[in-house]
Amino acid sequence: MFQWKVLFFVLLLIQLTIAKISLNFYYTDGLKEYNCLRLIMDDDDGFGSQQHLFYCMNEFSPQFQIELIDENMSSKLTFSELSNENISAQQLYLWSISFDIIERYEHYLIEPSVEKNEIFYNCTEGRFGPKCEYELLSENCCDDLPYYLSILTCYMHLKCNHGLACLDWTEICNGRIDCLDDGIDEQHCWQLEINQCQQNEYRCKNGQCIPKESLFNDWELYACMDGSDLKLGTYKPPEVCSVLYELKSRCDDRICEQSGITSSCIWNRKYILLNTIIELTMNITESFVLINIPILFGNIYFAWNATNVWNGIYLSTEFLYLCYNTTDYDDLLSKIEMISYENLNCFHSERILSSISLEPLYFYDQIITELRSKLKQYHITFTNSTICNQTTMYQCLNSSKCISIYRLLDKIVDCPYLDDEDFDILKSINQLEKTHWKCPDTNKYISQFSINDNYCDCGDSESGLCSDETLNYGPMRKEILFQYICDGYIELIPILIDGQNHTDETECEQWQCNNIYTRCNNEKNCFDGEDEINCITDFPLNCSSNHRLCISSDNNQFTCLSIEKVNDEHVDCLGGTDESFCKRNNPFDWQNWYLNFRFENFYCRNQNSHLCISNSQLCDGFQDCENGDDEQFCTNNNNTLATKDYGRCLHYIPFPILSHIERFLCLHYTSTRRWMTAVDFQLSAETKQTLDISSRSRIRTFEVEECHVGIPLRVWLKNQEGYTCLCPLTYYGSQCQYQNQRISLTVQFQTLSDSWRKLFVIIFLLIDDSDQRIVHSYEQINYLPAVHCRRKFHFYLIYSTRPKDSKRNYQIHVDIYEKDSLNYRGSLLFPIEFSFLPVHHLVYRIDIPRSQHNKENDYCSHMKCVYGQCRTYSSQLQTQTFCQCENGWSGKYCHIKHFCDCSWDSLCLDVTADNRSICICPKDKLGPRCYFRNPTCRNNSICENNGECISDGDYLSVNDKVLCLCPTGYSGKRCEIVDNQLIISFEKTIPVSQNIFIHFIQLLPTSYNGKDSILRLTAFQSNPLQQNSIVIYWSQPFHLVFIEPTEKIYYLSIVQTIYNQSVIHSKTLESSDRCLHINEFFNRTILQLALIRRIKYYHLPCQNLSLMNLSCFHDEAHFCLCYDFYGKRLSNCIRFDHTLKYNCSDQNACENNGQCLQDQSACPTKSMCICRDCYFGSRCQFNTNGFGLSLDAILSYHIFPNVPFSSQPTLIKISLAVTILFVCVGSINGILSLITFNNKSVREVGCGLYLFSSSITSLIITFVFGLKFLFVLLTQMVIVSDQLIFKIQCYSLDFILRVCLCCDQWFNACVASERAITAIKGPRFVKKKSKSTAKFVICLLSIIVISTSIHDVFSRNILEEETELSNIKRSWCLFRYGPYLSIYNYFVHAFHFCGPLLINIVSSIIVIKQKHHQKLRLLPRESTDNILINQIRDHKNLLTGPLTIILLGTPRLVFIFISKCMQSTNHVWLYLVAYFISFVPPILIFFIFVIPSTFYKKQFQKSIQQYRTFIRRRLNFLFFYE
Repeated sequence: MFQWKVLFFVLLLIQLTIAKISLNFYYTDGLKEYNCLRLIMDDDDGFGSQQHLFYCMNEFSPQFQIELIDENMSSKLTFSELSNENISAQQLYLWSISFDIIERYEHYLIEPSVEKNEIFYNCTEGRFGPKCEYELLSENCCDDLPYYLSILTCYMHLKCNHGLACLDWTEICNGRIDCLDDGIDEQHCWQLEINQCQQNEYRCKNGQCIPKESLFNDWELYACMDGSDLKLGTYKPPEVCSVLYELKSRCDDRICEQSGITSSCIWNRKYILLNTIIELTMNITESFVLINIPILFGNIYFAWNATNVWNGIYLSTEFLYLCYNTTDYDDLLSKIEMISYENLNCFHSERILSSISLEPLYFYDQIITELRSKLKQYHITFTNSTICNQTTMYQCLNSSKCISIYRLLDKIVDCPYLDDEDFDILKSINQLEKTHWKCPDTNKYISQFSINDNYCDCGDSESGLCSDETLNYGPMRKEILFQYICDGYIELIPILIDGQNHTDETECEQWQCNNIYTRCNNEKNCFDGEDEINCITDFPLNCSSNHRLCISSDNNQFTCLSIEKVNDEHVDCLGGTDESFCKRNNPFDWQNWYLNFRFENFYCRNQNSHLCISNSQLCDGFQDCENGDDEQFCTNNNNTLATKDYGRCLHYIPFPILSHIERFLCLHYTSTRRWMTAVDFQLSAETKQTLDISSRSRIRTFEVEECHVGIPLRVWLKNQEGYTCLCPLTYYGSQCQYQNQRISLTVQFQTLSDSWRKLFVIIFLLIDDSDQRIVHSYEQINYLPAVHCRRKFHFYLIYSTRPKDSKRNYQIHVDIYEKDSLNYRGSLLFPIEFSFLPVHHLVYRIDIPRSQHNKENDYCSHMKCVYGQCRTYSSQLQTQTFCQCENGWSGKYCHIKHFCDCSWDSLCLDVTADNRSICICPKDKLGPRCYFRNPTCRNNSICENNGECISDGDYLSVNDKVLCLCPTGYSGKRCEIVDNQLIISFEKTIPVSQNIFIHFIQLLPTSYNGKDSILRLTAFQSNPLQQNSIVIYWSQPFHLVFIEPTEKIYYLSIVQTIYNQSVIHSKTLESSDRCLHINEFFNRTILQLALIRRIKYYHLPCQNLSLMNLSCFHDEAHFCLCYDFYGKRLSNCIRFDHTLKYNCSDQNACENNGQCLQDQSACPTKSMCICRDCYFGSRCQFNTNGFGLSLDAILSYHIFPNVPFSSQPTLIKISLAVTILFVCVGSINGILSLITFNNKSVREVGCGLYLFSSSITSLIITFVFGLKFLFVLLTQMVIVSDQLIFKIQCYSLDFILRVCLCCDQWFNACVASERAITAIKGPRFVKKKSKSTAKFVICLLSIIVISTSIHDVFSRNILEEETELSNIKRSWCLFRYGPYLSIYNYFVHAFHFCGPLLINIVSSIIVIKQKHHQKLRLLPRESTDNILINQIRDHKNLLTGPLTIILLGTPRLVFIFISKCMQSTNHVWLYLVAYFISFVPPILIFFIFVIPSTFYKKQFQKSIQQYRTFIRRRLNFLFFYE
């Protein structure tokens, strides 16, 4: 037995090495859908579509018995045996083992005590399934997996008598009755007819509403089920899906109006139905036979009046009769002779149909299609007055039929009397303003479906423009393109200016016709042909620059014609190549523009009618010119090439076969009038670019009769083999023969740039409105914006019951999580409307909520969630809520307990109707239960240059798809490409703002589309420090780069004709690189001209000698470059929208009304906020009002992170020097003050105690002030990054500074008040009482100041900000006050400033006044004024101190109350000076109170003497003992 097992594991290893593909079943234990293959198919470019498809068995098959591989060797093993042989779960995956078994085995490896006896069945190559019972019938799986739609499928959830066959789901609500008994297929469809869409939605023809963002998409993932949105684009989808074309469910959800017999897009259904009719026809043996099955509208029958209606080849309308059993058609057929047959009215078909005779299949197809178009307007699906009275319905004239107002004027007749297409009748309907498009020129309303349908419905305006078509009607343009100006061909719609029509070909006197676009383009664009001189050099004669090559009309030989004879009204050259008679004889016809492109440009001499012929008539053997000019130069050799129809100038005739003269004339007359071609913007005449378009190959198909749709499988039984089918979710049944009710979803996601590199997992749940909130099905999508942006995801959700419960309302609930952290981002809810429809095709563009949005708004409280929390949906303006359940709980109110079998490190989101847990896996796990470890990114060497490896999808495949998130400076699938690096430096004279825009221009070859052939992308660089250099990494191709350092001031940085990858571009911008505005050099006369006239002067600036250094300039709509061309300087302009700014759509990440800008509209990689005054931060989240006068707001943005101090700005260096000076001076002041006021004699009174306390606060302020600056400097330079240290300084230092400053002011006020009291009391002043009072006041003031300022500590927060533009991470210490607390804070500031201020002033006045009274009593005869002046002079020190404190403290109060906020980057010096000044008073105590006072100076000297004596004694004592 042991030997057998060894051999068995050897075979396993061999199988592992030779396995080509792994087919792993999901949900092998499912109930409705089980044994599913999951396929995720996408385009290689990453910008197309991605299909998430499941192929499942959905009807229980017989209990198949396994056919053993070898009866002598058991293929069954337990998990413990597998583990003993070190078999990994990844190996099982590659062996096509079912996912359920793989996950159970992975679970066993984690917890060996569980499932150790689980049985594993090894499959031989080619077999797969839980017990190896299945085998593919073809190797064509699964990257190119086809559908088989060759057999009829049926919709069985509606009891319907179709007549010809079973009902197809597309025949429900298709506008005609297909169910013969009661018309149940159209019963509820009036709801679609009256449906109205929102302003941001587009209404499809069938009434469906889709987001306008989904318009103009490719047909594979259309938005409207009927494809009506695709008619707005230039590419229209095929009408049907054939077996050859059908791929990956492209046709399962479409409705096609291919014929009158069905609405299905499946090619085969139409012909199966037609063949049914043919079979009934072939069996006719009687003279008049009715085919007793209605063919159309449920009431139109065919009858044949012949014994043999088929002659073996054709059917003919000669014998065909039409019968009906309704009164709907009486008005149409009232004058037609009728035959009554079996209660039906019958008439000959040729009375209303064309007479035809065709093969049976084509006969019936054409007859039914024509009959439908003739009778559709009389066919009535509903006449209910309640429906017809709706405001969105229109009642047809003289008829009971009503139609949707959206069907008016759609060029399809729906009303019997054609009134629905008569604008004169309908123009009084007010609703047309909302439902239709108004023609601007004719004030006519047309249907939105008539826009861009290649037919002019509005009617041409006077200029020939059709307003309902594109901007360019034919080759005519509304927009001015520089490359078409004055080239000899009118391409601009005339513009009426001052009573005259102006085009691109008027007023061309100042234009240089020989330029980069016209030179040697084989067209004579210049009047004298200068642009084509010496362009072709392989002719036998070369002419000088003032001559032009010509064929003499006399001898048919080459000659050189003087340029002065060109266009001199005299023909000198054969065919009139020197004149423009043919062009002038064919003036441009605005109304019939297509007639202007005939190639009749060979001029025949001596013709009175000035005959011009085309190049196809040259050398065709016939003399079209009277004198034979068109044949006289032709050679006689190679006559076999000359045809009577096309002559010798055929494009496929090799040039070497033609003579030099024939070649010359053929080249000249190939096209002198441009026909629907584009002239691309160029940087040089030699630049040629091509667009490489690779065609997509068709997928092979193969026929298997057993399966109507899906993947056929061989099932191995015990003694025989059987067959079964894997059905897509759109079908069910043992042979996938039935159409499933379903929801088809196409979604596209959009994020802000802050999530550009974040992987999301997005879960779509189909739920109902029951209290159980049953999850019928779900789908998970992994979305990485950096890779999947613009990608459309397509998948299906199905109902858990067949049919669905029509009494329930269904919704799609969407949850969004971050994959790496499993953090919750948000939820959305989409209702499923029109529940009577069998298939819903829904298209959504989902905006992923930004990471910094207000999480508090996500929560709600009014919904009672038992085991969960109430949440608000992100997309419904916070009006709808739901319960987000805890693990193991589900239901509408999280009240239903369920067992969750997800892995411990995953999220258990919910449970499905068949009790399968919905698990959200972490980044390194996959599988339904998240037990399978994803090995894809374990090898860190997959991504180069330190790129981050991410597995694409939640499954493995033969070629594992790996995504690499590249670091800055690298790109490519594996980060193998070094990006272009732009190092831009600015000259000192160039002003640089905080936000710099960089405009990249890429030149693209285009077809004729009326637009510039350029791609413009704008990047921006945040420059809050206003540095003089920036570095940009750019991965996309570019040819031009403009720098915008300040608004609408541009500098030309780079011009390159050929894009080179991985290049470092270094450029120092100088003043000469600036692109001037035309206002700076054009005079007022030119500037006042309209653009179409002014632009023709744009070559002049480049030729102006005073502007020789001019490299570029711009106007309001163009950017122009100056270039050298054959000794001249010319201009070259492109259209440029100066106002174009990519706003952040509906998700403005900026706070406080900041303007959010992003580098691209659809897939932003970077964004920035332009903040209002007083706000700053990457999201404008900080308000400088919250800082007051704080170093955090003033200096933080000016400190360079990770940069040595020597390279810091001058502002920082000066600030450090001033801080050191303050600390030194403050320390000296505090020490000297302490020495003075520490004297006992000084502290015998209150003043001494107050000044002593003030000295202490002065020292504290000095120390904390220096410490604060040091911490700000070190933390912002990232020298100190410890968050604990940052928290300590944030919560303590500013608070200590505030408390000490306030205390210092109050202590100074107390000194002044005690002096006033002393002056008042005089001899009655008691020192002892003063001292005790001072101690109490000092304690009381300290408590008051601390208690009134303590809110500052609790209002502080530390926020971390990482700017995505510069990748600089900053920590901010700020406080945010509520409205009431803010008022309180202002009051406290005012109280602590104004209180001491008033006390100082009042006390000084009292002291002076008391002294004044005393002097008056002593000197009664002395003048009062003289005494007052002397007293002020004697006690000026009493006023000097308070006034100094007032003056130095005033700036702080002014900035707090008046400015309210500060723009630190613009006025930093002002605020920095104010900040430093506010700390001056505490360091001037010694100078204010000691130096002016005789008493304090004596005490200071005495204290110094005492300290000297003390020090001397200590020194002597030390020397004595030594």
